[in-house]
Amino acid sequence: MTLWIAYSRAGKEFEVEQAIRDLGVDVWCARKVEFKRIAQSKSRRPQAVISPYLRNYLFLDCPPEKYLAVVDTKHLAKTMQAVGNTEARSVHGWIAARNIEFTERMAQIEAGERLSEYKDGEQLEILRGPLAGKFAVFRRIVEREHELFPRAEVETDILGGKRRTDVDILDLRKVG
Repeated sequence: MTLWIAYSRAGKEFEVEQAIRDLGVDVWCARKVEFKRIAQSKSRRPQAVISPYLRNYLFLDCPPEKYLAVVDTKHLAKTMQAVGNTEARSVHGWIAARNIEFTERMAQIEAGERLSEYKDGEQLEILRGPLAGKFAVFRRIVEREHELFPRAEVETDILGGKRRTDVDILDLRKVG
């Protein structure tokens, strides 16, 4: 069976994946889980958002007799690229690794683990407060019993030296 790379309209990857799967073809759209603050939400905790690992791309093992049916799938480009046997092994390994990452991340979420939208060492900009306009490095999320909401512990230049301070999570944004 030939491994193909297919191109889907952005935002329709999961819909196209299901439509192709309904045709009886093995198809993969690698997924990732990110934590993002939803603009319309007043929540101080980021929400889990599942999105394609590679935007627009699907990988499928398509038998020749189903090729035309697959190509006619709504939101799928009419051309697909065949992958050679050597590269196909690498692609299958990559897909398996992404599936493991996704499964582990979802297990953490289901177990109720506290996951942050920022990673240790990530560059952030402080938007409001006395340190507004300064750049900081994220260190960790701090939750205290006496405080209603979690805060971010960041490291920034204050008075000529590196200092750690707590900042409201809503007053931060990623740089770049």
